[in-house]
Amino acid sequence: LFPVMAHGYSDDMLARMAPIARDAENAAARAWRTGQLTVVAAAPTGGLGAIVTPLFGLHRCIGVLSAELRHDEDSPAVQAVATIIAAQLSTVVPAWPAGSLTPSGSASASEARSA
Repeated sequence: LFPVMAHGYSDDMLARMAPIARDAENAAARAWRTGQLTVVAAAPTGGLGAIVTPLFGLHRCIGVLSAELRHDEDSPAVQAVATIIAAQLSTVVPAWPAGSLTPSGSASASEARSA
């Protein structure tokens, strides 16, 4: 998983965001694997919380929408709005090409790019 679109981050910050393994133990990977909205609560002493909502294509999860929030990440209304925005985004964010989903070793890099 890696950023495809972003808002509110500098180019420098985006360049430092490394890909996330799909089996990683974090909110983005969990939302992608489970297909369910995931909440990261803000620390009681302050800081940001987050909502991560899956983006669904025709047959599977194609990505996630993550949003950092100053408060109210637990609010059902906020979670509903995040889900609505994710549903709208999923119509404009294309799924990754099928060739990229081929298990490693079973297709050459050129075959994967041409799929």
